[in-house]
This record gives sequence, C-alpha cells and structure tokens, in this order.
Amino acid sequence: YTSFGSWFLWNAWFRVWSLGQILATFEINRAYATYLDRRDPAGLERLERQAPDGAIPDYAPVRRLLKNVSSLVREVQKGAVDPRDASEEILAQLRAADFVPPAFGLADPDNHWTDATTLKVLQTLQWAKKDAPDEIGELVYDGLTLFLRKRFDKEEFKVTEELKHMAAYWPVIGRVIKQRNASAS
Repeated sequence: YTSFGSWFLWNAWFRVWSLGQILATFEINRAYATYLDRRDPAGLERLERQAPDGAIPDYAPVRRLLKNVSSLVREVQKGAVDPRDASEEILAQLRAADFVPPAFGLADPDNHWTDATTLKVLQTLQWAKKDAPDEIGELVYDGLTLFLRKRFDKEEFKVTEELKHMAAYWPVIGRVIKQRNASAS
C-alpha cells in the first residue's frame, strides 16, 4: 500500500505488478494446457515449486527485478527514499529489462493504458520468438498459444454459451435472456 501515497510510485509499481500478473498467467496457462493434454499431474509440478512466490516464473532476472522493486518500495515506506526517485528507478529497471514484452508498454512511462488487443498479442508472439530471452520467449509463446488452443477446444468452449453471456449485456436481448434464465430456475 506504500505506493498509494504517490501517483508516480503507484504508476511504476502498477507496471511491475502487471508484468508479474502477465508472466504468472502465462505460467498457469502453460501448466493447465499441458495438464489437459496429458492428464498427468506432473505437468503442474512447476507451479508447486513456485507456490511460495505465487506463479511468478522462476527466472532469475524477473526475480531480481521484483526483489529490487520491493526493496525500493520498503525504503520509501521507511522515508529513506523519495517516492518520485524510487519510481524513476523502477521505470529505469523496467526499460533495461529484456524480458518485458514491449507491446504492452509497461516500460514506457508515457503509456497509461495496457490491454491485450489482437495486434498486441501478435506483436508479443513475434517478440517471444525473435527477441525475448529464450526462457521468457518460450513461456510467453506457450502461455499464449497453448491457452488459446485449449480455450477454443470444443470440450471447453461452447459457442452458444459464450454468445449468450455476451448478449446478456445488450439492453433488449439481454433482458430477454435474463428473464428466460430466471423463469427456468
């Protein structure tokens, strides 16, 4: 909560948190897809090893960044470091890191919006194959492609259900769907 005291520190911390969430999601996606393919719990062992630290990849440069950022924020909390200085240092570390997928703009202090558009996903896949460090590139590529393959598998993805959920937010159609579901239960 220390970062809430300064917009600049919060902005920098949010980017690091987002990176952690993105990489952890790719780890989980890869483990889930592997498990579904083989139905072998051994595919989940990597997550077990990481459990004390969440699903953050066991990749030394990522762990160093997280440790450095955590230390900086603790120093701000103690009053030993100015929040603005800490935020600039965090952003500098993000810019220097070769494992931050560039399409999401996490290392760009002028970018105040992150989302996973189709174009950004495609750019991230290309980055994963060509420019990312090998371990992160494999994680990102597998985390995206295996998840998409499994997400749209006929056993897991029911088009009619997905369309119903989407249409439920539309004013006229959604009202009808909600009324039908209420009367059916």
